[in-house]
Amino acid sequence: MTFYGASDLDIALQDGGVPVTVGAVNGRGLEDAPDESQLQETAPHLVGRVRTVVVKTGTFTLAPKGDITVDGTAYKIHSLERFDDGAWTRVTVVKVN
Repeated sequence: MTFYGASDLDIALQDGGVPVTVGAVNGRGLEDAPDESQLQETAPHLVGRVRTVVVKTGTFTLAPKGDITVDGTAYKIHSLERFDDGAWTRVTVVKVN
């Protein structure tokens, strides 16, 4: 699948990416770990860190509960979300203990 500006994706990954491995496939991704708030009217305010890695869609075969290694650390895939016309996939991960 080709996306408008696809060559820009590769440049972004080379300039700011970290190594990512899924199965036998190696590539690069953009790692992020922002704090996220959960606000509910009847519950306490919760803030937690959400770890994600953004990869170029189609680079890896991804599935929830699958294994992924990001910058040398092993994780399980929690969820997947495509964005920017499907060019990128945001992978939310959980660290393997």
